[in-house]
Order: sequence, then C-alpha cells, then structure tokens
Amino acid sequence: MLPSVVCLLVQKSASFNPNRLQKKKKTNMYYLYSSSVASWHMRTSRLVGQLSIYLSIYLSIYLSIQCSHVLVKFNYLRYLSIYLSIYLSIYLSIYLTHNVLYYSLFLSIYLSIYLSIYLSIYLSIYLSIRKYLSIYLSIYLSIYLSIMCLKKSPAEKKMICQI
Repeated sequence: MLPSVVCLLVQKSASFNPNRLQKKKKTNMYYLYSSSVASWHMRTSRLVGQLSIYLSIYLSIYLSIQCSHVLVKFNYLRYLSIYLSIYLSIYLSIYLTHNVLYYSLFLSIYLSIYLSIYLSIYLSIYLSIRKYLSIYLSIYLSIYLSIMCLKKSPAEKKMICQI
C-alpha cells in the first residue's frame, strides 16, 4: 500500500507545472475582476435607477408647474365662458321671441341663463379636476416608467425609456 502512495506522489510532483498554476491564478483574477465589475455594474444601475426616479418626479412637478400657466389661461376662458353663454342665451331668447309669443321670452331667458350657469360650473369643475389629475397622473407615470426601467433587461429598458 505504501508504494502506491509513493507512486501517486511522484506522479503528482511530475505533473506539477508552475505555468499551469499561473494560468489558474490569471483565471481566478479574471473571475475576481469580472465579479467586481458585475457588482459595480449592479451598484451603478441601482444608483442610476434611483436617480432616474428622483429626476422623473422633479421633471413631472416642473412640467405640471409649467402647465399651470396654460391652465390659468383656461381659467380666464372659464370666466369668459359665463359671459359668452349669457350673451348667447339672450341672443337665442330674442331670436326665439320673433317666432313665439311674448311670455316665452321670459321662459327662454330663464332657461338660457340656467343652462349658461350650469355649463360654466361644469367647465370650471372639469378644468380644475383636469389640472389636479394631470399632476398626479404625470407623477404616477414617471414613477411607473422608472420602476419598469429598473426591472427590465437592457434591450427592454431602451425601448421603454424611448417612450
């Protein structure tokens, strides 16, 4: 039994090659390098993902503030719409009086003013809800797209982020 162990040791020592050891060290260094690059890539991709979330929230808030200037113009239109609708209702009532009896003039004025007030209230509610919904929707969409960009592969990220 002892001679077979000695033969194995001699064979092992004969097959010992220092170049082979260096190659193994190089491959181990390569694996170490590639794993450090992969961990660096993971850390930077997380950081980029977090930065993209914060940047998208900032941009959505900035865009909603910029859109509020447009909504101010819509508010002016809302106030003008009251006067325009009253003017239109009076015009329609006068036009209708040429064809109908005199008492229908009061009825048509009443109905037209009622409709104009109803329309102006509807427009003001619609525009105010639209403003707030656009702010929340833009923030939600930017966060959703940022999260989707974090979860997808690089090819899918490129396609989503181009949207």
